[in-house]
Amino acid sequence: MVKIFVSRILKADSPFYKDLPEAQYQVFGLSLIDFKGVEIDKVPDSDWLFFYSKNAVRYALKNERLNKAIHQRKLATMGKGTASVLQENGINPNFVGSSKPKKTAERLSTVINEESILFLRANNSRQSIQEFLPRNISVDDLVIYENNPKTEFEIPTTDILVFTSPVNAQTYFGKYPLLSSQKVLAIGYTTAKALSNLGIPKVYIAKEPSEKALVELILNTFPKN
Repeated sequence: MVKIFVSRILKADSPFYKDLPEAQYQVFGLSLIDFKGVEIDKVPDSDWLFFYSKNAVRYALKNERLNKAIHQRKLATMGKGTASVLQENGINPNFVGSSKPKKTAERLSTVINEESILFLRANNSRQSIQEFLPRNISVDDLVIYENNPKTEFEIPTTDILVFTSPVNAQTYFGKYPLLSSQKVLAIGYTTAKALSNLGIPKVYIAKEPSEKALVELILNTFPKN
């Protein structure tokens, strides 16, 4: 039995439950982050809005001012997973990036040209796209929710550790050491970089930032016990 920890609360229809044979895999999902919305009094002007995460979309849609801006401006997302939350609400983004910040920034810069862009983010966001954008693009950002590390949690020992954000990775390894037998997966390159900075020697990265891609990585890379 291969035991897997995933650093998020998994829905009943998650690929981790649907696509991994129950007889061969045991999955434990828990977010190591506490989320809370931030009160927004004013939304800065911009031509574009950029969403780093699914939670950024969810909190923006809950806010009256941001919801209005979403329907008035062009929209960009970090990846397909974030784009899917907009699409579930009948909104199609104008640009969808990938898990690679530099590549996403390069593509985005050709699309928005000399327009302005507002990044909607969490307080602990690494702002991985902004640093790669050229100076002819006007960049601003707005914290719309908090993602603070949990201080109390218990995780059983597992064979595979799957991290879905840098803060989750930092929180886990702030409490538990990496065992020599454990394999570490990252949902994207920003999370993988955070794991590398924590001293994790080998990190497997999903081909795209989604649960489905993570499950495919597990099935294709690791032998079943």
